[in-house]
Amino acid sequence: MRRILVFLAALILWAESAAADVYGRYGVQANVPVRFVMQPPPGNDDGRSFVDDYGAELRVWGAWPLGSVAADEAATVAYYADVGGAVTYRARGTSWYVLSGYLGNAIFYLRVERGQTCEGDPVLAHMELLYPEDAREFYDPMVVRLAKSLGFGPC
Repeated sequence: MRRILVFLAALILWAESAAADVYGRYGVQANVPVRFVMQPPPGNDDGRSFVDDYGAELRVWGAWPLGSVAADEAATVAYYADVGGAVTYRARGTSWYVLSGYLGNAIFYLRVERGQTCEGDPVLAHMELLYPEDAREFYDPMVVRLAKSLGFGPC
């Protein structure tokens, strides 16, 4: 019975996906499920935050790279350690990396992809989903779709 409920929850999440939209001055694009409500933009317009009724927060933003993808990854791992997080999963390609782990009672998943602005400047697209650990079966299927949708919008 539990597997059926998990399958139905995943199916509902799939049906809730919104079309890709571009967020912030860097042109970062992602498919944000309609269950998430967009919060006011930050003053620097780097991206957007979204929250849902079940305690999850989704952040989509852009930033200038620190150098290589590996250098940015190392700085991000240090950030999570500084705020009390524990990175339990890491993966990296030539132009992307993924970090996942625990931050308090929440699970975090971060995907970062290197790309360029419409002006041709190098930039990083970030997508971070934070969700309650006890809701893992509900949010884990969403992570895959969100990660695949991360990129840069049309110029």
